[in-house]
Amino acid sequence: MQAATLERQLPRNSTLSVTFLHITGSHVPDIINANTPLPGTYNPADPTSGIRPLGNAAEDLYESQSNGICNQKLTMRKWEERLGKKVSVTTNYTLRFANNDAQWTGTPTNPNNLTQDYARAPYGRRHSLNVVGSIQTPLGVQFSPMLIMSSSQPYDITTGTDLNGDAFATD
Repeated sequence: MQAATLERQLPRNSTLSVTFLHITGSHVPDIINANTPLPGTYNPADPTSGIRPLGNAAEDLYESQSNGICNQKLTMRKWEERLGKKVSVTTNYTLRFANNDAQWTGTPTNPNNLTQDYARAPYGRRHSLNVVGSIQTPLGVQFSPMLIMSSSQPYDITTGTDLNGDAFATD
């Protein structure tokens, strides 16, 4: 992981900080069927078809592996300002670029080629914004209004069927 932060005191009781993070992960867990039929030998219309590396008698053999990779780049901006003795506002904005080829204990679409799943990570919401206020009333009661917004979560289209004989409908 690499990180850098720049923080600056601004006029009128304000503070601005910007942080950049670059996170690289390896050995991310995946679950595969180690006895998936060899590529080109399976016919989805006949579930008993295909040449299995461990023999057809062995059927499905599930194995947890740690072959996945992930990469994230985040830029986070935080702005804090006191608008008086009893009112303050904090704004956090994050810009995220996250890719991986692992399903985080899920199943890959093709256990014979894990890298074909390398794409935007399911947790990789590109933009997120949080605004939190603090208002102190004359009676000593504090209100903390909050606004949370983010871009939509990435999605992936699957057929919902097993096209390669690995017993998972993630193709």
